[in-house]
Amino acid sequence: MGIINLNKKGDNLRELSDSRVVASIPLGGRYRIIDFALSNMVNAGMKNIGVFSDQKYRSLTDHLGNGSAWDLSTNHDGLFVFSPENTKNKIYSSIKKGDIYNIFSNIDYIEKSKQEYILIAPSYMICNIDYKKALSYHKKSNNDITIIYKNISNANNDFLGTSILNLNEENKISSMGINIGREAIASISMEMYFMKKDLLIDMVHDAVSKGEFINIEDCISSSLDSLNVGGYEYDGYLKCINSVKNYFQANKDLLNIDIADELFYSDRKIF
Repeated sequence: MGIINLNKKGDNLRELSDSRVVASIPLGGRYRIIDFALSNMVNAGMKNIGVFSDQKYRSLTDHLGNGSAWDLSTNHDGLFVFSPENTKNKIYSSIKKGDIYNIFSNIDYIEKSKQEYILIAPSYMICNIDYKKALSYHKKSNNDITIIYKNISNANNDFLGTSILNLNEENKISSMGINIGREAIASISMEMYFMKKDLLIDMVHDAVSKGEFINIEDCISSSLDSLNVGGYEYDGYLKCINSVKNYFQANKDLLNIDIADELFYSDRKIF
């Protein structure tokens, strides 16, 4: 199953996201930013996808509709949009907001799902990625968690505020940090995490019980010594829409024939 995380971490799009989530901002004319994350999941055969938001998402639900454009309008599983306000339990009113808060508020959706594996991904990482290969790697590697990353050479100008991964010779994550633009070459986390569903549920409950109401990546970082956390390298086109500058550049990039071909004209279509 898939979770598209719409947490506003790193959002510097100013007026563009004042009245709507970044995921519903148009990109390339006919598309919305979320179309890439959602299509990548559907192309990998995922039929149970939850969109987790903690802010204004009316324009997003208008765009998604019943999920029929992605063949997710089904009687079993399908497309679901959640927010922390979905629950009336008083216990949630004092919880610090973050990824963990959003997931915990709707943990019953995950607990009732029938899928064994779960993918958590953001909406603002623009790419066309083969999640089938990534999941196959995750299974063969015997990782508890696999983080998808990309090696870039312009970390001092792009992907600021995202996570940097330090990997050992066996492609295991030894530490995680924040990209403050000090180094040009870095392994950037794409904030895409494969793990078993039961492990995610345990991590969320553990964080809540300890009062660690934080982001999921912080939970993973604190578990590097106790869990087998590895990396899966992605080598295709990637743009992070976390600033007006990057949003403008992403739209310009679509004028590049090679980038447009990779994003829109491969076997994996963007719907």
